[in-house]
Amino acid sequence: MLKYAFWVFNLGTSFGESPALKRRINYSNQIAFFLFLLSLLLEVAYLILYPFNAEAFAILIGGILSLFTILINKAGFVKFSRYWLSISISLSLLITSLYAKSQNIDALNHEYDYFNYRIMIIAVSILPAILFTIDEVLPMLFCFLVSVLIIIFFDPIHLLFGLEFKSAINQGSHYYFSNVIIILSYILILGLVTLLKSASEKNEIINEKLIAKSVNSKERLIRYQYAILNAAKEYRKLEGDEVKLYKLMCTTLSKKLVVNRVSIWELGDDDMTLTRKYLFEKDGSTDEQVHLYQKDFPKYFYALKNKPFIIADQARFHVDTKEFKDSYLVPLDIYSMLDCPIVFNDKIIGVICCENQHNTKIWNPEDGIFIQSLADFISMYKQSEEIKRLLSSLQQKNNELARQSGEIRSINENLESMVKKRTLDLEERNKKLVEYGFINSHLVRAPLARILGLTDLISREINIKDHYLIDLLVNSSRELDIVLTRITNVLSENHNLTVDLLNKKIEQSHDAENKI
Repeated sequence: MLKYAFWVFNLGTSFGESPALKRRINYSNQIAFFLFLLSLLLEVAYLILYPFNAEAFAILIGGILSLFTILINKAGFVKFSRYWLSISISLSLLITSLYAKSQNIDALNHEYDYFNYRIMIIAVSILPAILFTIDEVLPMLFCFLVSVLIIIFFDPIHLLFGLEFKSAINQGSHYYFSNVIIILSYILILGLVTLLKSASEKNEIINEKLIAKSVNSKERLIRYQYAILNAAKEYRKLEGDEVKLYKLMCTTLSKKLVVNRVSIWELGDDDMTLTRKYLFEKDGSTDEQVHLYQKDFPKYFYALKNKPFIIADQARFHVDTKEFKDSYLVPLDIYSMLDCPIVFNDKIIGVICCENQHNTKIWNPEDGIFIQSLADFISMYKQSEEIKRLLSSLQQKNNELARQSGEIRSINENLESMVKKRTLDLEERNKKLVEYGFINSHLVRAPLARILGLTDLISREINIKDHYLIDLLVNSSRELDIVLTRITNVLSENHNLTVDLLNKKIEQSHDAENKI
């Protein structure tokens, strides 16, 4: 049901030349429909209290006449429809009053019949203030004037048709004073409605401006979004070329923000020097590399490091950029600046600077969002290059580790070979040692034993003079026997053989002999 009601209310709004006029057409349709509903309610109330007569029929006709407004709007006569609704109701009430009283002369003596139509005319007389704007002064005044004349000449018109209110007129001055009160009440209502109308329209104008601004902002953001998407497509084709990236960012900003100059600056490691890395100018001219120092422009550097972006419509007088006036802005005829820092790893590494020459440019908040988005592109590029560098370094380290691993593997393989060879050598040496032990035990010890036996026999038969020499020979033989015995024991027990150990054994043998 509501769907059809809204459809009816919007009939003819397509002929509106502005949002305000479309609303007036919509209002006129709603008011016409509302008046028709009121006429039906009044008809029902009248038929409950009175029998059906000409006045009841006139009330119904008046409601139907109000619906003509919707049809007139649908036909495209949107301005005439407002005239019709503003005037037709008052005229129909006047005509209904004349007709009803001509059919019932006795009603002229009732006080109710004196006031009822006047009250309804006053009620509908405020319609021009709703249907017309304050700027439409003449149409509004014309419709107001019709209602005022109907109220002023309400009684004279009835008198002209011989329908004067006898009981009211017989009261003399009360009759005229009542008319004065009616007119003043009408003026009061009209004044209040006009005052509210004026305030309402001012708010409407403000709202329309806000809506228009919102629509423009939305459209601008959509254009910037498409520009960012296109820049993203081109960004993927750059393959790590920083100069091409800077050119893409600058040309995109120049085209979409409609500015003459766009440049990209990088902040030095000392955070006190800005160096221009790329400059785009619409006229195609360029100049030499430029350096800016914090000591010369402290306010600008402070703003750059502490603000999301610098918006300077009047760059020569803005607190953050006026330091450039004499040395930079005036010589290059720059009037407006929009600067955005480039942030990488939570640190400012540079700035994108948009400069408009020859005239002042009013920047929008959307412009700041747009330039900030492109500054993020540069940050993404820096991040991507950093990741590539780290991956390359990691790859080199992996290659080095692989090389070292290969070397270790080779060393391990060689080590196994060396261990096998050493094991074979040790086994061969053990065989030789075992063989030596055998030789020592069986081949060397046998002659030595015979030598010891012979020395014993000789020592019994020699004289005292040669006895000393025989003792030396015996001792030497015994020492040799100790050494050979020890060597044999060590080889058989797999113990270590040292000179100190042999000397110790020889000393122990001498001590034992001395005790004997």
